Amino acid sequence: MMTKGPWKVKYEFNVEDDKGRIVASTGGYSNNTDIEGTHNENCSNAQAISAVPDMIEALKMTLSTYGQTCIESFTDRVTDVEMVNMVKTIDAIKCALEKAGVK
Repeated sequence: MMTKGPWKVKYEFNVEDDKGRIVASTGGYSNNTDIEGTHNENCSNAQAISAVPDMIEALKMTLSTYGQTCIESFTDRVTDVEMVNMVKTIDAIKCALEKAGVK
């Protein structure tokens, strides 16, 4: 089970939960050739990781709102291409949530 959000970036590289526990740290990577680029990349990675709980909730809301039942109700109102894209989107959301260990 994933640590409950919200998460925030602290000290540029650490991602903490609302109790101050470190959930992730991105400061360990360095290629020693592009210090500034690596620093910026590590900061960006921490920022992205800190958004994970919010993104998971958004994906879950999208899935519950526009899941299979909703797709079935659009069957006679969208083109075949639009339907294929809707199904692909729902499948991608399900795969992303599964990869994150979210049921």
